[in-house]
Amino acid sequence: MPVIDPRMLLGDIVRLYPPTLEILTRYDLDLCCEAVYPLEVAARAHSLDLSRFLEELNQAIEGR
Repeated sequence: MPVIDPRMLLGDIVRLYPPTLEILTRYDLDLCCEAVYPLEVAARAHSLDLSRFLEELNQAIEGR
């Protein structure tokens, strides 16, 4: 099972795991300007619960 690390850059996450794109855009994460930021930084900037956000992203990768 792939696991997204919170230190991964947003752009790398989408490149490696395309199913995550829908989730990231649903939370209004800007993949143009914010793609160079680690997930944990972007989640904090958008006041997202990092553990729940990671769980949702990992579920998308698994196809759930």
